[in-house]
Amino acid sequence: MKNEKDVEEKLLIPLLNKLGYSETDWTRQLSQKAGRKEKAIPDFVFLPKGEIHFQNAPMIIEAKFDMSSNIERTKSYNQALSYARLMKSSIFGICDKDRLIIYKEKKGYFDRFNPIFEKHWQSINDAEIFCQLKQIIGKEIVRKSH
Repeated sequence: MKNEKDVEEKLLIPLLNKLGYSETDWTRQLSQKAGRKEKAIPDFVFLPKGEIHFQNAPMIIEAKFDMSSNIERTKSYNQALSYARLMKSSIFGICDKDRLIIYKEKKGYFDRFNPIFEKHWQSINDAEIFCQLKQIIGKEIVRKSH
């Protein structure tokens, strides 16, 4: 793994395919208007809906190369959270070369310190852990959540 694109291509996309998604189920680098001139560009927007610019999507995932420091992890969380709010997403994820972290909205807010799922990529291949993940962000689950 050398960069963020490797994380997306070699880790995230193969996992999404295993979870039942096909490339038509997500939009990469979806440009959203956020205020007058600002643009928000989430890395992966799932099952987007809406007339203009797709105003909502049940889930977004933001990929980074390395979130090993608390500062990087906090920045990634805040960035993904702002996209999730913008897209009215009830689920969002952040991932890097080491792990995938999923957050789910509960009672109107996301708890940064209690993700619903946080595992290293290697352990996601474990059948039981993969099954847990599929119950959270599998295509049918996400489609029904919105």
